Amino acid sequence: MKKLIQKSFTLLVLLFVMNTLKAQTWFPLGGGLPGNWGSFEHVDMVSKKINNEIHVAVSVSNSTWTSSTTVIYKWNGIAWTTTSPVPANDFYVSDMVAFNSKIYISGWNQSGTAIYEFDNGTWTGYAPTSFNGSVRALDVFGGELYLGGNFTSSVGSHIMKFSNGNFSVAPTLPPLNYVKDIEVFNNGLYVTGDDSSKIVKSILELSGNAWNRVAHFIQGTGATWGVAKLFTYQNNLYAYNDSYSGDVHLVSNDTLFFKGKMAHHITGYTEYNNEIYFSGDTADFSGGPYFSKFNGNLVTPIYNSPKTLGGVETFNGNLVVISKTDLVHNSIVGNKTYQSGGSLSTISGKVFNDLN
Repeated sequence: MKKLIQKSFTLLVLLFVMNTLKAQTWFPLGGGLPGNWGSFEHVDMVSKKINNEIHVAVSVSNSTWTSSTTVIYKWNGIAWTTTSPVPANDFYVSDMVAFNSKIYISGWNQSGTAIYEFDNGTWTGYAPTSFNGSVRALDVFGGELYLGGNFTSSVGSHIMKFSNGNFSVAPTLPPLNYVKDIEVFNNGLYVTGDDSSKIVKSILELSGNAWNRVAHFIQGTGATWGVAKLFTYQNNLYAYNDSYSGDVHLVSNDTLFFKGKMAHHITGYTEYNNEIYFSGDTADFSGGPYFSKFNGNLVTPIYNSPKTLGGVETFNGNLVVISKTDLVHNSIVGNKTYQSGGSLSTISGKVFNDLN
């Protein structure tokens, strides 16, 4: 028995060494993002896969946040292309969605524009009367585009609808400081926001013309503040709270069930090989990860990814990560975009490509 254990251990060590030696963990994706910016500039970034192309919306602003340039970079599997800039020098992108064969982006700005539409090479800005504030989240539900954020307008506060160039009233939200995220799940519309009294008050589902609380109880923690993001995975709804140590909760049976902690803020996520992978632009501690995966029960940090990640997507069977900063990662020149290049395995919190 002792010899069998020793042989098994030796085999595991050998497999680890073989995987490490043979693995080239991250590869460049094309020539990387066409744009370039310095470390002194601020970068806001959102990625989405639309019509089987990776779209990366990027706002680059100067060090004093007084001017910015926003474009969308697109990867079609062969080359990167770039749209013309958004016609505003004070726009900072927060979300992106495809709707009625057009692309819409939301963001923070001082010019009174709620969203920008990109159609056939042209940008058009839209806002309802008396709009003041910013839109943080976009999603499509019931043939209409829902906009959530921290704003007031003639068609309501913090949430409204848009279609064919016109804004309309959405059902009024219960007291909520502002909307942080919108998610469509099981043919239902969910929003989350910032409520300073209880985390369970911050997740709402649209039912007819009213919003109902999804959960009244929480397991394992007395967390307050609101939920920053909602995500769906294997037909379940999950909530992530970046104001309280990155807690991840399953939303089910009127309760938030604690599932783990994320060691970085979430900027994007994608499902890959039956697990969900998360990108992050801010680690919660020095030397912490910017990349993690989740299997429904366990959050696993991944330490050898590029840093300061603004998004993650799947493309042609690979994981693709987009960094705000890393021109070079582990001597690989990716100019801020890297792909996994094959099936992945995780050993001691590090991702390796399975090249066998």
